[in-house]
Amino acid sequence: MQGFNKVILMGNLSRDPVLRYTANSTAVASINIAVNRGKNKNREDMGCDFISVVVWGAQAENCNRYLQKGSPVLLEGRLQVRKYINSNNEDRWTTEVVANSVRFLGSKKDRSGVTEGEFNMNETDAPF
Repeated sequence: MQGFNKVILMGNLSRDPVLRYTANSTAVASINIAVNRGKNKNREDMGCDFISVVVWGAQAENCNRYLQKGSPVLLEGRLQVRKYINSNNEDRWTTEVVANSVRFLGSKKDRSGVTEGEFNMNETDAPF
């Protein structure tokens, strides 16, 4: 049986996007979103989850250009767990969402004149 890996999240950026480029000049943006858990039956705040998201290609450049801390977004992607080696030469694991599409929410004024819309990556934009 083939697996299924799909994530849909809606929240606000908890910091400004960080844009960088790979050795072959592919844009990659790191964004973090805060997803509110809502309220319990006593109407008490249940907290917030902070989720790391990676966006590739032209969509990464658009996120960097139009989003900022506090910007509301709706994104769709897949969950990825990867291993890396830290500065002490120790193995570490991280879990993140690799976005396939990011929809910019909020008013036109929130994004300095950008109209509300969705920027979808082409399969050729993603390095996987």
